[in-house]
Amino acid sequence: MQREFVEVDIDEVTLKESIREEIGDIGMLTTSVSKLGLLTPILIDRNNIVITGARRIAACRAAGIRQLPAIRLATDYDSMAALDIQVDMNLCRQPLTSKEVEKLIDKKRLAASRQSAGKTGAVLSRIKQLFRND
Repeated sequence: MQREFVEVDIDEVTLKESIREEIGDIGMLTTSVSKLGLLTPILIDRNNIVITGARRIAACRAAGIRQLPAIRLATDYDSMAALDIQVDMNLCRQPLTSKEVEKLIDKKRLAASRQSAGKTGAVLSRIKQLFRND
């Protein structure tokens, strides 16, 4: 399938029906997008209809971000290929194990201590917030 990396204005993409019934809490995602920008492009079809990325778009709207990185696929949003993509993007993720979270916290702690001893508490609090196992 052909794909093209593009940047699109948030008002140029269309959200049609979604598999997700609720977008959920996007607070942490909005904070991340505000701080780092949108790191994972949304996927859109040839007509700028969203295949995946509704939560990322909502977070960008909340953060006031207008330009979105996107991958435009040469397909339609309701094609079998697009539906396969939705399944894979939502079900094939592997969350970090507790041991991996601890390893990441240790690495962030070390990096934070190199940057500034005064910022360590805020960094650790952010990591724990991101990886809370509720």
